[in-house]
Amino acid sequence: MQDANTYLQAIRLALNDNPHAREFYFPASATRRKEGSLRLGREFGYGLAGLQDSKSVIGSSYGMLVVANCFDRTGVQVDAKEWVRAIQDGITKARRYKEE
Repeated sequence: MQDANTYLQAIRLALNDNPHAREFYFPASATRRKEGSLRLGREFGYGLAGLQDSKSVIGSSYGMLVVANCFDRTGVQVDAKEWVRAIQDGITKARRYKEE
């Protein structure tokens, strides 16, 4: 089974290596970037749900996935609290789905 840090690194590399993925989650529009960032947080959380050490990467994921991809005029559109909330929403959704 994959650990949470390996999962975080895989997502980071996918965003860095694929300009289309980066544009999808971090477009130039401030409103769309906020929506995309929160979408990424929920999807990232969904993937973390099955990993036992998921709490160990939640804090560092903000800098590695959000801040690192927002070095442009639009900048970061979500704060760390919003990001963590989105991850928690994804984890909750994944766990509910697995219970069904």
